[in-house]
Amino acid sequence: MFHLNKLYQHNLLRITYKKIYNLNLLAKMKIQTKIFTIIFTIILITGVIAIIIIAIVSRNMLATEVYNHLQDVATSRTQNIKTLLNQKIELIKFF
Repeated sequence: MFHLNKLYQHNLLRITYKKIYNLNLLAKMKIQTKIFTIIFTIILITGVIAIIIIAIVSRNMLATEVYNHLQDVATSRTQNIKTLLNQKIELIKFF
């Protein structure tokens, strides 16, 4: 009986130690999880802000390029029309 009682106490101590160790390990995991979550959130927010800024800048650059191209096309067409009109005026003067 004494031997069983001692064995029971030994197992109980070992089980208690394992529970304490597992709780300690769980607490460390929670801290690691919190740190991971904070870092992940910071990276995610930074990424979203960067994407928004890049989208705004790209849209403004694209609008500027389209405006400049349209202005160049309008200037080119104006020159073509002036040249055509001058040719027609010269033809009319010739007759």
